[in-house]
Amino acid sequence: MSSIKVDVKELDRLVVLLDQYPNTVNTKVAKVVRTSTLNVESYAKQKLTSNNSVDTGRLRNSINSKITMYEGIVSTNVKYARYVEEGTKPHIIKPKNKKFLYWKGASH
Repeated sequence: MSSIKVDVKELDRLVVLLDQYPNTVNTKVAKVVRTSTLNVESYAKQKLTSNNSVDTGRLRNSINSKITMYEGIVSTNVKYARYVEEGTKPHIIKPKNKKFLYWKGASH
């Protein structure tokens, strides 16, 4: 999956400093975290649709957010999500129930 790296070396110090300021600062920080997290969730769902990765909608519908005051996490519990996001190395696909594979648009 895609990831966003944030340097958190000073995060504990930031939390202490934010706790010293009025609740309005904490409320504003929480709002920014919430908005940013929901934007990332929306973008992930939109990207699946725009690049035709949606078949049944199971993966798109499994993308969700968990938001606290200082942290937002966007995740999915669908096992194949990583393969859709990052792709796979070339491999052989064999039919399970028939003699041949078939899909619309392929030359047969």
